[in-house]
Formats: sequence, structure tokens, C-alpha cells
Amino acid sequence: MIKYIYIHIGVHKTGSTTIQNSLANKQDLLKNHGFLYPIFSAKTSLITNHSVPFVSMFRSHPEAYFDNKINRITTQGEIAYLHQQYEEQLAFQIANFSGDKLILSGEGICTFNVDELTRLKHFISQFTSSDTRTQIVMFCRNPIKRLNSIIVQLIRNKGGTLQSSIEKTPIPKKYYRSRISYLSEVFGKENITIIRFEDAVKHPCGPTGSLLQAIGVEAQVIDQFENIRYNSASTYEALTIFSAIHESCPYVDDLPYSYQSETLDLLTPLPGQKFVLPQKTQKLNWEGSKQDVDWLCETFSIEKYAYEEEEVPAIYTKWGVETINYLHKIIGDLPDLVKKTILDVLLAELKMYKKEFPWDKKKKLFAFVLYYSLYWQLGSRLKKFRYIENKLGFFTTLSYGGNYLINKFIDRILYKKQI
Repeated sequence: MIKYIYIHIGVHKTGSTTIQNSLANKQDLLKNHGFLYPIFSAKTSLITNHSVPFVSMFRSHPEAYFDNKINRITTQGEIAYLHQQYEEQLAFQIANFSGDKLILSGEGICTFNVDELTRLKHFISQFTSSDTRTQIVMFCRNPIKRLNSIIVQLIRNKGGTLQSSIEKTPIPKKYYRSRISYLSEVFGKENITIIRFEDAVKHPCGPTGSLLQAIGVEAQVIDQFENIRYNSASTYEALTIFSAIHESCPYVDDLPYSYQSETLDLLTPLPGQKFVLPQKTQKLNWEGSKQDVDWLCETFSIEKYAYEEEEVPAIYTKWGVETINYLHKIIGDLPDLVKKTILDVLLAELKMYKKEFPWDKKKKLFAFVLYYSLYWQLGSRLKKFRYIENKLGFFTTLSYGGNYLINKFIDRILYKKQI
């Protein structure tokens, strides 16, 4: 019978995906030492993030929940059956477990209000003894870097755009205070542990090791967990393309067009420049969050955060050789509408940064657009020229085109001389 429950609730962008995948991959090891980390499934997908079942089960409007939409589970009948499956899966795993400690992890739980937390607590109590002890573990993070990661997630995975995500993302002034208030009311403040993400990543086994240490897992068990990062950040170039896709391409089955084909998987690891929030946004976020973060650190006696402005990379480093080479490699596997969007993005960047980009970079980007315009702009060279002219303007197109043709001519002469 379960006597100890450890609920890791994120918050978002504090290594939760890494923790969940690591715990799931070592499920048998944990079982052998008295800890159960349940794994759920929906249709053909394995679920290691417990936000997926619990948000669907205990938040309002599960038909609008993003993960349910991805799995095409949106009708009342489908959702009721899904929730029944989740409950049966958890009951089965606990019934076939001989230990007494249960680990749950879902960053979505940090968004629950008192009523939703109460229903979650009651649900879990069905499978535990009456004297079960529950410990909540929450990670916190420097508010500037956390917001940076949140915006990456909004653009890449949730259909956001660069402009809307940066300008319209609210700065919650009582983010931690409200969450601690709800958690304290349901589970008791004495049962809440706070870990700084910045300290967790310094653990030899990363955030997973830090969590396991906090809940009393033996050191020899923790040492068998590798320090692996499962959810990497996306670059400026990747986010610029995703933003353009979400702005110009239609939704399909209520999902962003980036979920079509392999678009999301292929563009997510696009190499390039590190994405950093504008300095003004960094400062505003810090000023709006500081009082709340200070309160959290004082309340739980952890080291306070200091303002550390992250330097925005230079413009001329965008769209480097590595980025263009990767696009050459994957563009053939993308939907035609995404191919066209990438060309539009490159032309927009050429126009915006024509003074900052060196000629060699402008030549490579222009050559890329000229070559791949065949994918969607079939027809005469005049039509291609008019498309590019419409994006760049006549004189800029003439300048780039002339430079491109002159360099091609010189390359041919040099090649002939070498022969």
C-alpha cells in the first residue's frame, strides 16, 4: 500500500521533461528500491508527463486541452473513456507494486486552483492508505530565463508568433505566491519543498538527481541516473520560421500548421543563433517579478535571485552557414506551404538586415531563395524575379541578383582556369 506520495509540479521550464523521461526510463530501478513512477498511455502514445492525464481529468474543458487535440480526443464520449483508462492504468500499476512510495510529476499541476488540487488529492487517496503523507516538490527559476523558455515553448509548440508572444505574454506579479497559497491550503505549507533550478542543474545527475535527493532516494540509486537534457531550446532562426508558419498558414483540425508532416520535428533542432529576449522585455519582467520571487526565497529560506541581464547576440551572426546547410538538408521533407514560408522568411530577413548582413551572407541567402523557389514558383524566371522583387523591392533585388550573377560568372571562370 502506498504510504508516501511525492508530487513534483514543475513549475514550467524548470527541467520537468528531463525529470519525467529520466524517471520513466529507470522505472524498474526505482521499483526495485520501493518507488513507483507510473507510465500512462493514450491510443498508441506512452505518457511520462503526468500533466497529460491530470490536466485532462481535473481542469475544465478537457476537450480544449492541447494534448487531447493532438491525439484527436475531443468528444465527451472519447474523453470519458480516456479518463476511465487513465484511472484503470494507475490502479493496475499500484496494485502490482510491492513498495510504498509513489512519485508523480506534472508541471501542469502548478496551474491548479484549490478545487482542482482537492479533486486530485481525493483521486489519489483511492489508491493509498489513510495515513499517507504527501510531499510537494516545486522548482523555481530566474524569472528572466524562465520567461525566455516559456516564449520559446509558446512559439514552437503552441502556435504563437514572435511579436504576440513577446509583447502580450503577461508578467504575473504574484505567480509563486498564489501557487503556494493553493498548495498550502490543500497539502499544508510544511509539506512543500522548493528547489532552485539553478542549483538543481549543478547536481551531478542534473534536475532528476536533485529531485530524487530531496525525496530521500539513496545516493547509490541516484548515481545510476545520467545527466541528460531532453527538451532543448530552439534558436532564433527556428522560432522565426515557426512564427511565420503560425502567422501565415491555416490551422488544421484546430492545431497549428507546424504539426503537419514532420515540420515540428525537423525545424525544432535547426541550428543558429541563441534566442534572447529584448533587453527592454528582460528588464520589465524582472521589475514585475522581483517582489514575488523575493517573497518565495524568503519564505522558504533559499538564496535570492539577482538581476542578470542576458546580452542579445549581434545581428550579423544570424542565418549562418550551419543554419543554411541544415535547411538544405531538410527542406525536401517539408510541406510545400512550409517551404514557401521559409523562403518568405529569408527574404524578409534580407530586407530587414540588409545593412547589418555582410555581402557573403546576403549572397548565400539570396542563392538559397533563388534555387528553392523552383519548389513552389514553377514557371518563368521573370515570375521568380517578380516574387523576390515584391518582397525586397526592385533596387535591392537588382543589387542582390547582380551580385549573385557576377559571383557565379567569376566562379565559372576560376573553375575553367583550374581545369
